[in-house]
Amino acid sequence: MKATGCKRIAGFIAEAAEKGLMLPKTPDEVEELMEACKGFMLYRDGQAVSFAAVYEDEQIEIGSVVTDPAYRHQHLASETVWEATQQSWNPEKKTVAFTNEASTQLFHKIGFRELPKAQMPQSAQELCKACGEFGSFPNCHCHYMCFDGQTSRFNQKATAPYSIIRNPDQGDILATAQLFCTVFGEEPWNESFEVEEAVSILNTILEHDNGVLLIATRHGKVLGASGGFLIDHDEFEVESSGTDLGHRIDWSRPVFYVDELFVDPSERGQGIGSHLTHMLCAEGMHKGPEEPALSVQLLLRTDAEANPAIHVYQNKGFVNTNVRDNKHASRTYFKRG
Repeated sequence: MKATGCKRIAGFIAEAAEKGLMLPKTPDEVEELMEACKGFMLYRDGQAVSFAAVYEDEQIEIGSVVTDPAYRHQHLASETVWEATQQSWNPEKKTVAFTNEASTQLFHKIGFRELPKAQMPQSAQELCKACGEFGSFPNCHCHYMCFDGQTSRFNQKATAPYSIIRNPDQGDILATAQLFCTVFGEEPWNESFEVEEAVSILNTILEHDNGVLLIATRHGKVLGASGGFLIDHDEFEVESSGTDLGHRIDWSRPVFYVDELFVDPSERGQGIGSHLTHMLCAEGMHKGPEEPALSVQLLLRTDAEANPAIHVYQNKGFVNTNVRDNKHASRTYFKRG
């Protein structure tokens, strides 16, 4: 699916490039952006339909924004650009975009304001001068825009930066376990965990040779976490209580199991869960020993009523298998790849 998605997005970028609206990208270049967590791809109906990329040097640029023509006018570009802007936010750098007449309004609604072209970096000015297709710089069709959270339609908390801990110590895991107990004690989970039990669950992820645990924090507060590991057929049979999904998976290819995703209820709506899923999937795609990243399958289980989580997963290209768990009848499995 990832290979197909990169090829589709590269095709949309090529169409825009032919019109002089952006620089072309090959499928391999789109894939590289995705693997570096610099590409943000939105899925609908099991296929990639919208994309935005982050390019960073002395400033952070949001670019290569495209949407499948069949899915336009559904605010998908706004959603993709907002995710790229939010997740790349660095208060020490400007977040900018070079827009055309069609995209200027989109960026303005998200919270970008126009700056004089004289403030563009010299390298960007040279690119504009070399174009010449839409008038001579600075009287050309492009606009130089900078993100300003104060004018954004999104609340200021949503732009507050946070860190991702990739190699947590036991202090990090203890704090994350406390949040784990809170989140899974709520609807629709209604599960009761002791902190010690939650610590054990999180440590079990890391005990796998290819285990990954990512923890989002801001000023020492745990905002959320995601974790997963490579899983084989026998372990999946135990994990899934013998569901027949195991017979539908190609076990000759690696399977990365997304075991946990949770976000502090007071911090939801900021894209933290989406960011954690994005990063975990990128890491999971490279966990197959000596296997091409595109061959790794991604698998997860969630509650059928966990609508916010399901929305995140579907946006990331996961498809509902409609297979329920034998032990927890309300839990369903999603798969990508």
